[in-house]
Amino acid sequence: MRGEEAKISNETSSKDAFIKMSEEAEEFDPQKQFITRWNDWVATKLSAVTESPIDEDELVKVHIGEGPTNREWGKQFVDPYTFGIYASAAEIGALSDQFVQDENGLGVDGSIKGAIALFSEIFGIGNQVQLEALPGNDEQYADTWGLYVPGTDTIWFNFAKASSAHDGDASNIAGEMLSCIAHEMWHARQDYLSSDSPTLRSVIYGENFKNYLSPQNGYHGYRDQLIEDEAHTIGTTVTEALKLYSRNKDAFTNNESTCADSKAQAMQSIRAHEQELARHSL
Repeated sequence: MRGEEAKISNETSSKDAFIKMSEEAEEFDPQKQFITRWNDWVATKLSAVTESPIDEDELVKVHIGEGPTNREWGKQFVDPYTFGIYASAAEIGALSDQFVQDENGLGVDGSIKGAIALFSEIFGIGNQVQLEALPGNDEQYADTWGLYVPGTDTIWFNFAKASSAHDGDASNIAGEMLSCIAHEMWHARQDYLSSDSPTLRSVIYGENFKNYLSPQNGYHGYRDQLIEDEAHTIGTTVTEALKLYSRNKDAFTNNESTCADSKAQAMQSIRAHEQELARHSL
């Protein structure tokens, strides 16, 4: 679930390094120099993800349902996907632009469905996720963008918030919308894995869903859950990738082949990492 309170999220060293790198590159050439350094950075990070072994000592330290989650261990699950999102910054930016340019501010057929297709591809969950209007009255879900319903392959989305785009800051609302879709799509990925082959990760996800703590019952308990910690990290990464695109739009739009190459390498590295994780079955 992702509401207004979900803006609080963990900062990662990889993200900080990425932002610093992009700012330094802009001092030279906002197009050629930046996109070259950006591509090299993505390639280096993804290569490290693929080549680094899974830390089995960290895997066995996790105690399901006992105390706070082990975030260092959890990064083995989510980090490759954050690099995949960075590598897809051009596509995320294009979805935002499409939403802002839409006269009605809805962007359902383009931006929202495009976002579901993009994150389905990055997360490797196919196209089975459906989008439905958030049920209930506007007051009940006034601060909620959307939520994923485990076991249903369905995201409930607050179309009322999205439809107000041109009454406010359309760019900001587009960013919130895309971040929300990524956040909820990651829950769909977790849900899919929880019913997959019996690995430690699938068991932890499954237990977390069965014993889920709602933010209404205490924000810190809700936020400390592994499934929410990961989803917030994913959503924040989308926000940062979109900021990067906005600062360097010409660089991305004028170097489509380089962006495509980075995306392809991201997908290859993510799948290799998943194959390694699948070896650690119970």
